[in-house]
Amino acid sequence: MKKIGLFGGTFDPVHLGHEAMVREALAWGLDRVVVMPCYLSPHKLPSPDHEAPTSSEHRYRMLQKAFQGMERVEISRYEIDREGPSYTWQTLDYLQNSRPESRWFLIIGLDQYSALPHWHRFGEWSKRVDFLVFKRKGVALPEKDGIYSDLQCQWPEVEIPEVSGTEIRLRVRQGLALEGLVGLGVAAYIKQQNLYLSAARSG
Repeated sequence: MKKIGLFGGTFDPVHLGHEAMVREALAWGLDRVVVMPCYLSPHKLPSPDHEAPTSSEHRYRMLQKAFQGMERVEISRYEIDREGPSYTWQTLDYLQNSRPESRWFLIIGLDQYSALPHWHRFGEWSKRVDFLVFKRKGVALPEKDGIYSDLQCQWPEVEIPEVSGTEIRLRVRQGLALEGLVGLGVAAYIKQQNLYLSAARSG
């Protein structure tokens, strides 16, 4: 049985922290990682507090740049082609039905792990997937009681670079370098497409 990781997110833009998580997930023992850019995160719906994300096509192309040449990484269009808010339970239904012979691992960071009880229909799908959780320096683990007690979790002993998409977008607007934050191909794409030059982003 193949072990496949699902790594979802807005990826606005994909950065070196994301790339490190995928590489470490493969090194940990996954056979393949499916990177799934969402069309619209239900946790970040456009509002006065959350700007609309950069267009899904730009985010998809940046992911292609970031993981170019990595044969065991697949960039999926499933959520962006579905449009609307992207829910993990729907994506898992699709993936598990289309590849029933595989064992699925949801790749997340500790911040997402702490927020799992707030994910849509979490109690219904959480037992159908394993969790590969990357720790964050200085962030305490939640108590493993209640909803966490039944989760199948793996905790790779690695340190992931701390990179912020918000910081990257701000640096672009300020004309600052992105060295050490995004890959060269992604940096070139951002410059070529004039992304993140204004605070307002179109969906």
